[in-house]
This record gives sequence, structure tokens and C-alpha cells, in this order.
Amino acid sequence: MRTKKAVDLVRIAVLGLILFGYLARVWRIGFQSLWLDEALSVTFAGVPLPGLFTNLAQRDIHPPLYYLFLHFWMRMAGQGEFSVRFLSLALGLPAVPATFVLGRRLFRTCRLEVGQRFDRPIRNSIDRASAIGLGGAFLVTFSPFLVYYSQEARMYSALVTFSVLSSYALWRYLEGIELPWLGGYVVASAALLYTQYFGGLVLLFQAIFLLGLLTRQRRKALGGMLGLVLVGVLYLPWVPSAYSQMMRMYHTPDFWKGELSLSFLLEHLFAAFALGQYPALGRYLPVAVVAALACWQD
Repeated sequence: MRTKKAVDLVRIAVLGLILFGYLARVWRIGFQSLWLDEALSVTFAGVPLPGLFTNLAQRDIHPPLYYLFLHFWMRMAGQGEFSVRFLSLALGLPAVPATFVLGRRLFRTCRLEVGQRFDRPIRNSIDRASAIGLGGAFLVTFSPFLVYYSQEARMYSALVTFSVLSSYALWRYLEGIELPWLGGYVVASAALLYTQYFGGLVLLFQAIFLLGLLTRQRRKALGGMLGLVLVGVLYLPWVPSAYSQMMRMYHTPDFWKGELSLSFLLEHLFAAFALGQYPALGRYLPVAVVAALACWQD
């Protein structure tokens, strides 16, 4: 069993990571003026509420939840650089403690399932499960990628937080088949889909995991799949608008050149995550190829 001292150390460490995460994200958050995509966020979110959904379906390529948050946020905090970006900080920072509890829970449960102890102390202070959770929270706290998107008036920081919350709620449900956790999973997953379309990739991974679980724990897997069905039901009202957005993007491309090939996808994904700017890929394509081969070998 963990001692009270160990528990206090873990709490202090988590609170410290939250504090450092906040400081990293709030530093110079309003220093630069809004760039194009951020200005679009303010413009779309500033539309009167009855027409906001129609406007997004006709002119944007993202779901509405972030814009709804920003709509009401701007009514209270204004439209300055600091104000509109602070919402992204507020939506992204919870990913730090959420990653801690998810990592700790995953490691603890897996250790129990294979019949091993999970409470063996590390340096006589913090158990292994908490150490795993702290490691994950540390990476989220200081990730340049996540810090950047918590300082941008877009929906990507919220995407990360809802992804972690969705996974945590699903895992807690699978541990004990408790309906409140299934409800939490449905809400978090629906919020994920209504925030950004890439959230569907998280749900796809969860679906694959549940399919694999069918052979060993059928009842739990079917319950999780029921949760996915309920998420789909909650998402149905937005499906026509999502289809309209995809068709508009395909037939009238703005920044996207209107075609989707495997080479185009791989090149632009690498540029976005590794180089930061798409134009840089044209100058550093050999570097991209070498890096991709290295990752493939690993």
C-alpha cells in the first residue's frame, strides 16, 4: 500500500505539472496578432446563434462544438488575442491531469490482470502506476506541439482533451461495467466528434480494441460497442452538414488542392508534424524521405 507521504508527493507532482503547463501555455499567448485561421474562428463564432450552424455547414470544414464554446466565451471575455486564445488554453490544459489518471489506471489494471503487484514502490516513494501516469502527464505538459495549439484560437487543444477523456471513460467502464462510466464515454466521445473530424480516428482505434476484446470478454466488449452506437446516434443531426462540408471542400477547394492521393497525404502529414509549414516540404523532401525510412525501420 502507498503511504500518505507517497500520495502527497504524487498530488504535488500533478499540481506542479498543471502549474507549469499553464505557465508554458499562457506565456506570450496574446503577443502575436490573430492569423487567418484564428480570424476565421472569431468570424464564424461571432455569427448570431440561430445561423451559426448553417453558416458553418456552408462555409467551413469543421464541426460546431468549438465554435459554440467560442461564441459564448467571446460574449464574456471579448475578441482580443489573449481572450480568444485563452479558451484554447482552458480546453487543452485538462489533458495534463487527464493523461495522468489514464496512464495510472491503464498500468494498474494491466498489472492486476497478469497477476502482478502494481504497488511496488519506486525509490520508496511513488508506485509504478503513478510514475507511468506522471511520465505521460509530463510529456503532455511540455510538448511543444500541444503548447502551440493551446495558444491558438482553434479547436485542436480541445480535440486532445476529449480524446483522453473518452479513452479514460471507456477504460473505467470496461473495468467494472458501470453505467455512469458508459454515459461519460458517450458524452466525451460525442464531444470529440463534434469538435474535429480527426476525432473519428480515436473512436476507430477504440472500435478495433473492442472487437479484439470480443473473444475474451464478450459482455464488456458489447457494452462498449453499444456506447459507440449511442455516440453515432448523437452525431446523426450533424451528418448532413458534415456531408455538405466535405462536398464543398471537394468541389470548391480553398487551401486544399482538391485531390487525395497517398503521396499527398504522407507528404503533408510529415510536413505538418515535423517541419511545421507545408512549403518547407518542397525544400526538405530528402530529409522527409530519410526520416520516414528511419521511422519505418524502428
